[in-house]
This record gives sequence, structure tokens and C-alpha cells, in this order.
Amino acid sequence: MVAGSEDIPGAKDACAEAFAEHNGADPRVSLVNDPTGAELIVFFEENSFKLRGSSKMFEVNPFVMDHLEKLYTVNYDAVARRHIPGLYTALKKSWTQDSLFQPSVYPKTINAVIDSASDEDRAKSPQWLFSFRGARDKAPVRSRIFACYEGRHEQWLVGDSATQNR
Repeated sequence: MVAGSEDIPGAKDACAEAFAEHNGADPRVSLVNDPTGAELIVFFEENSFKLRGSSKMFEVNPFVMDHLEKLYTVNYDAVARRHIPGLYTALKKSWTQDSLFQPSVYPKTINAVIDSASDEDRAKSPQWLFSFRGARDKAPVRSRIFACYEGRHEQWLVGDSATQNR
């Protein structure tokens, strides 16, 4: 099941809809609407979940409390508050636990190299695929990546989404 804001107020509906549409076509995935029949309930967190005291929103939500053992989040904010097991883009190495919290790429940004790939190329898993959030000049490794690889090439695209979204 993919939970939206009707189940968890503040959950990101647009991401949930895109996730359900993309995965619903996969014969290995069976999406259900009833949380009692779901093996897993995925939801995308809004930024409001990361504020101090945000755990209270979960504690008072009957849907969350009734199905807590099935909840799995996709958290793509720059601040990770680990209330629910899931995928996190901003996760300290010391916080990773195989069964609870996993580092992840930023899911809201479409990777243009994959998006424009042919069907044949899209079927192959990319050898290296990553994304990061934050200004290019805030980390030496980002600065070096942009200095060496910025632009579109046959096998990669290194672009700055901050300049594209203004």
C-alpha cells in the first residue's frame, strides 16, 4: 500500500501517486488499498515531519499507530529525524542499520540520463547512479565532481538542479 495524506496528514501525495503508477505496472508488485491486507505501507514524508516535536504527529495518528510495524518511509529532506524505518537522503553513517534505515538518492529529481535513455539502455542497471543535495561549493568532493565532469556526456550527466529550478 502507498499511503497518502488522507492516511498520514502531511504525506506527499504527488510522490505517492507517481510511486504507485510506476510500480503498479510491475507484475511482481501487488498494490492494495486496505492497510490490513498490506505487507508494507510506504509513504513519502513532507518537510514538516522533520521539525522538532514531529514525532507527536505520529503518536496521535490512529493510522500510524495501528500499522506502525508495516510503515516504511521515503524521507528526502536534508535533515533526518529517524522516526520510521525507511530510505533517507541525509543519513549519518553511524545511523545506518540494515534493517531500519538505509541511505538513498534524492527521489524527487528525475535523472535525465536515465529518463532520456532508450528502452534497451533503461533495462540495464546503471553501473554508477547517484545524486546529492547541497551546494556544490559546500563539500570538496562535490566541487571536484563538477570541475571534472560537469555537463552531458555519453555515459553521464552532471548538472546543478539549483540553477535549473529558479
